[in-house]
Amino acid sequence: MFMKKWTRVAHQPCLPMGKGGRRVTACEEHIQLSRKAAAEGMVLLKNEGEALPLKRGTKVALFGKGQIDYVRGGGGSGEVTTSYTRNIYEGMKIKEAEGKVQIFDALSVFYQKNVAQQYEEGKIIGMTVEPAVPEELLAAARRAADTAVITINRFSGEGWDRKGIPGDGDFYLSPQETAMVEAVTAAFPKVIVVLDVGGELLFSRKKGEQGKPEGQPSVPDGGRRQQKTAFQPGKDPWEYQVKKPPWEK
Repeated sequence: MFMKKWTRVAHQPCLPMGKGGRRVTACEEHIQLSRKAAAEGMVLLKNEGEALPLKRGTKVALFGKGQIDYVRGGGGSGEVTTSYTRNIYEGMKIKEAEGKVQIFDALSVFYQKNVAQQYEEGKIIGMTVEPAVPEELLAAARRAADTAVITINRFSGEGWDRKGIPGDGDFYLSPQETAMVEAVTAAFPKVIVVLDVGGELLFSRKKGEQGKPEGQPSVPDGGRRQQKTAFQPGKDPWEYQVKKPPWEK
């Protein structure tokens, strides 16, 4: 049977393949299994100062456009067709409704508006630019919260090589990301870093900073999966030592 290009993307998730014509793909059981597998598959790279798990009632400020510009999968063969996508901010708001954390919404609203504007200007998911946080908003976030969560994201796909050039916004942090990370780590006593990436990323930190990188494979319900890990981290965190790439001797 001939199938036109991309037809499967539009229709396959809705095929009634289950018993009695029940939809199988994206059914509730699959969603729950995917969420469980993603949570168990996350890697807690470091947990300095016991920043995780978050204690009940922790006041949190979410930094980084990645909390809104959530990358659920890769490009091309890595593309994921989903019935919905929940980003980091939305996942953390669920936990706020459960009384487990308090979110400084003004900061996330700033990112929502910025990402929406970038989409309107033609930017695609995962390819947006990290905006500069106004100093007054950073100060307000610090007054409202004692823990910062930074989300760094990357879009991955076939068809191009990684640049590997300092400041490229690919393997390395972009200048905008570096400026944001430095400002946040200077202002907050506790900083948690979430990496929404499909490949390696060199996240450099100055000695003494309390950054806690948290590896995060991309899936549709990233917000729910990430906040589950934030409250119930794995028993044996993997201490990861970042090394310089081979071209940096």
